[in-house]
Amino acid sequence: MSEAIRRELLREGQVLYVHNRVQDIEHVAATCAASSRSAVATAHGQMDENRLERVVTRSGTRTDVLVCTTIVESVSTCQP
Repeated sequence: MSEAIRRELLREGQVLYVHNRVQDIEHVAATCAASSRSAVATAHGQMDENRLERVVTRSGTRTDVLVCTTIVESVSTCQP
């Protein structure tokens, strides 16, 4: 996991890490942050709609790694 993230960030890309367990999504995000030393955010379908929109919108400019559920992956790829 961490090697793939590091490789993508070294080429100045962004990472969309899909994790479908909301119960431990924060733990996965913390692990990603510790291993990559990058800006990591989490998003999932149980979040408040306004907060979810802010996180997904911000992920394009201020977040290097977005750890999210598949429902958020569908939403984030549909945005212009």
